[in-house]
Amino acid sequence: IKTKDILHSKLLLHLLLTAVPAFILSIVMSVVLQLGFIDTMFVLIVPEVFVLFTGLAGLLINLWKPKFDWVNEVVCVKQSFSTSMTMLGSMGILGIIVGGFILLNKYLSAYMIVSIFMVLFIVVDVFMYHTLMHWGVKRFEDL
Repeated sequence: IKTKDILHSKLLLHLLLTAVPAFILSIVMSVVLQLGFIDTMFVLIVPEVFVLFTGLAGLLINLWKPKFDWVNEVVCVKQSFSTSMTMLGSMGILGIIVGGFILLNKYLSAYMIVSIFMVLFIVVDVFMYHTLMHWGVKRFEDL
């Protein structure tokens, strides 16, 4: 099995477990709240971009600081450095986004602010995916 296939499968499992429910919730929310087309697109796309960000960040952190001294799967999955850093980092980034929204709300529309953050996350996602497919593959093979 190619290393890229292993990393892709790990990322796709994360997306299956998180992006699919987020997408379903976004559809339900859009229908219940009777959102317009543009609002619905934001509600559908923004969570998916962030879910991809957390998946890529988790994989990269796990490759950077792997944990091989676990005795059962619970320790590996729930108590590793990469899991803790990904969760805490995601919460911190969401706090920064909320703070940025509060500060920028006086000067820019909500659509513009969300668009700026979405584009930033897309750029970071592309960079992290590129890093995963180059440095990550080499690191995985070295482990």
